[in-house]
Order: sequence, then structure tokens, then C-alpha cells
Amino acid sequence: MWCLFRSHGPSPVSPAKLLYSNRRLILTRHHRTRQPNYKTHAQSSQDAAHDLDVLRKFKVTHVLNVAYGVANPFPHLLHYRTVTLLDLPDTDITSYFPEGCAFIEEARAEEGVVLVHCNAGVSRSSSMVIGYLMTRERLAFNDAFSQVKAARPSICPNPGFLLQLKNYNPQASTSS
Repeated sequence: MWCLFRSHGPSPVSPAKLLYSNRRLILTRHHRTRQPNYKTHAQSSQDAAHDLDVLRKFKVTHVLNVAYGVANPFPHLLHYRTVTLLDLPDTDITSYFPEGCAFIEEARAEEGVVLVHCNAGVSRSSSMVIGYLMTRERLAFNDAFSQVKAARPSICPNPGFLLQLKNYNPQASTSS
């Protein structure tokens, strides 16, 4: 299932449009108030990340790979950042948010489309997208989680990631 949703800053947003496919991917569109163009981010499993037709169809320009042991198949066509994360409850996922958020912001500055993927598209990539929404869009955990869950019902951050996200305070980590 492909899902699109739009965010206007800190307020919760409902899904705007659904597209169906044999691949699973979340596309999140961010609108800047004085500009009519949209910035697009995506979250998926490694399957979509290895399907060049899908990547081209959705004009993906940047890929944030948060999987373990998954190669970046198109380095000559796309900009990649690999952040190797283990899907273990004791992995400190929040320590990887600055690097992931910075890469997404770089892509946005270039008017790019970002795909965030892990192995199954359930725990690591969803946690990274939730962390991004909490950090850059200043959403509370429940709002960020709800937006991602509404767009991709199969998300399920592992218990350790879930606890870290609930306790994550991006304002505290940026001010120190």
C-alpha cells in the first residue's frame, strides 16, 4: 500500500490520498506556507529500495538506509546515507536521529524525495520517521506515531524504540 499524508507543522494531519501497489511505502508531503511546491519523504522495506521502477515512479533522489546488511543498489543514480541499525530494544535509536534528520533536511533543501528504509519497513525506518517528525516538525510522540501509523498500519517499533521515542525530547537534545 502507498499512502500519502501532508503535514503543516505541529498539528496532527489525516491521510490525504491512498494509492495501491504491490509494494509498501509511506510518502509524507510537507508544505511550506509561502511556497506551493511540496517536499516528499518516504518510508518502506528494502523491497521498494531495490526496485528502480518504483524509485523512478516516485522520483526518489535520496535514500536513507537504516537496515543491517542491506546494500545500496543504485549509487550512481541516487544519493545514499547508510546508518546501520540493529533492530534490538537496547539500540539507542535516538542517537541516530541527528544524522538521519540532517540527511532528510539536505534532500529537502535540494527539492529531493527521500526514501527511508530498513529490512521490513516496520520498526527501524518507522522509528526514524517518527523521530524526524518529532524533531523537525515538533510533533509530540502520540501525534507523530499516529500520523505514521495512519499512513502505514503495519509499523511496530520494537519495545525499546517505542520507550525511547516516548521519552524523546528533541528540544532538550538540541539545546545541550
